[in-house]
Amino acid sequence: MFLARFVGLGSLIILILLQLAPAIEAAPELELSAPACNEIIQELMPCVGFVKKGGSSAPTGACCSGVKDLSNIAETDSDRQAICHCIKKVLPAVGDRYDPSRIPLLPKKCSVSIKFPPLDSKTDCTKV
Repeated sequence: MFLARFVGLGSLIILILLQLAPAIEAAPELELSAPACNEIIQELMPCVGFVKKGGSSAPTGACCSGVKDLSNIAETDSDRQAICHCIKKVLPAVGDRYDPSRIPLLPKKCSVSIKFPPLDSKTDCTKV
């Protein structure tokens, strides 16, 4: 029963994020050359189980693969800012079920050099 609820919640979160992707991708502050928000969402979707409150103790292999892929495309400040803006805009769809302090743990746990700040509504993405 618990697993069914967990899977149902995960599916709901995925549907919400995919619904938001086109609107977020069109955000004016993101440059055209920056990574597309729907691509960022797709790469980080497997990480939802790790970043939510009371989530898993380690990110999945699929999550780490996505974090590594983002690290590879985050070549410029503009790229990193676009990733930050996208994550910042998508997290409210997850609601208060995510823990901002777990986001910066992803690169370390996945052995990747990209840095993510703790993201919440007050995060200044121009400083990443």
